[in-house]
Amino acid sequence: MKMLPAIVAMLLLIAGGAMAQTTNTLSEAEIQGRALVQKILQQWPSEDFSNTGVLKIKGAGGVTTNLPITFEVTVTPTNWQAVYTASLPFPTNSGFDWKKEFITVTHATDQPPQYEKYSAISY
Repeated sequence: MKMLPAIVAMLLLIAGGAMAQTTNTLSEAEIQGRALVQKILQQWPSEDFSNTGVLKIKGAGGVTTNLPITFEVTVTPTNWQAVYTASLPFPTNSGFDWKKEFITVTHATDQPPQYEKYSAISY
């Protein structure tokens, strides 16, 4: 009788493993969907472009903070680069100043995207 729980547990593990094995196979629709995503991610912009906007953040008590943002794309023969910039206020002894936060993403053929983040303070 002491062996019965061990046997039941072993059978459940085997059955669970068999079920997990059958659920890991992808349907044709999932395979096509993943291929489409890869195709989209491999496309490059055809020309440089930029855009600007304002990120509106609504905080506690309904207070809204407006943050100017820019987005610039530069295309070269070997890669393309996207630069995201946000201007953030930060407190100083004399009130506040602006700090720019930059995130640069560089895309090159057959390489994963490279990310870089840096800041600059304007006085």
